[in-house]
Amino acid sequence: MKAAFLNKIGNFILTDIKKPKCGPNDILIKVKACAICQTDIKMINCGHRDLVLPRILGHEISGIISDLGSNVKNFKVGEKVQIYPGISCGLCKYCINGYQNMCNNISIIGFHHNGGFAEYLILPFKAINSGCINIIPDNLTFEEASLSEPIACCINALEAADFKPGENIIIWGSGFMGLLFIQLFKAYGASKVIAVDKNNERFAASKKFGADHFVNSAYEDVFQEIEEFLIGDGADLIIIACSNIEEPNRIIKLLSKRGRIVFFSGIKESENNIFIDHNLIHYKELKIVGSYGCTSRQNVLALHLLSTGKIKVKDLIAHCINIDQIEYGIKMALDSKGMKVIVNY
Repeated sequence: MKAAFLNKIGNFILTDIKKPKCGPNDILIKVKACAICQTDIKMINCGHRDLVLPRILGHEISGIISDLGSNVKNFKVGEKVQIYPGISCGLCKYCINGYQNMCNNISIIGFHHNGGFAEYLILPFKAINSGCINIIPDNLTFEEASLSEPIACCINALEAADFKPGENIIIWGSGFMGLLFIQLFKAYGASKVIAVDKNNERFAASKKFGADHFVNSAYEDVFQEIEEFLIGDGADLIIIACSNIEEPNRIIKLLSKRGRIVFFSGIKESENNIFIDHNLIHYKELKIVGSYGCTSRQNVLALHLLSTGKIKVKDLIAHCINIDQIEYGIKMALDSKGMKVIVNY
């Protein structure tokens, strides 16, 4: 079968390998769609703290159950499934309290285990037992279902920030994840959602998916524009959905009292020691929150939001390519202007 391997940083190749065999406790998945994530691109060019090489990348996966081990119950050959990539231990304090993404012993499909940039994928018993397999609702395509994992990551941020209906939200960055955030907060009852981005081509998409206001940070005084739009109320919640931010203290000043800021995207290494005015946090009782990954519960919820039409992703898919075009697909993903490139099989 064909598979795209990252042998070492910068060495990403398409090759032929043997089709994996299904052991007695495994499930063999015929991959039908695997979306290219910006994290995949980061791993190819820079690596990742959770990446173990060599590796078949790809963690936004959907497919069909092709074979079942003799000991596997509750699933059937031919079922359409979406794969939640986190394989947790189920025993540590984080798993016990429902935070699988923070598991002390987590391993991740496409990071520690071979992922979806291949025609077939083996899921071991531990993955099956961790809730990695979700049945796709009949009204969703494989391409749509593959994007439930990034939606689940947005849900994790929303929950971590203790969002409440009626709040004012700023989404800093209107790429693919930013556009998901806009839809998610509007679906959950946000009052005003403001999108901020340097790319003016994202203005139309931000408005289309529900943003109440768009600010181009390359040409406008973002802070004055937002303060005027919110009429001095301030934002209850700010989501940092990009890897490059400037003037973090001015951003934090946009928060109302008891507001929250969520660092959803990792910050570039050259900027990861940003200074934050602690008195701003102290006097306004602000909260700084991190968000990384998602849980299997949030993944199931994301599938539900897709199937009920509360989140729409069809118009966020820029290209569908085959596995032979994977290297070209990576380049397209870099220039996709916030849209998704998906590998079909």
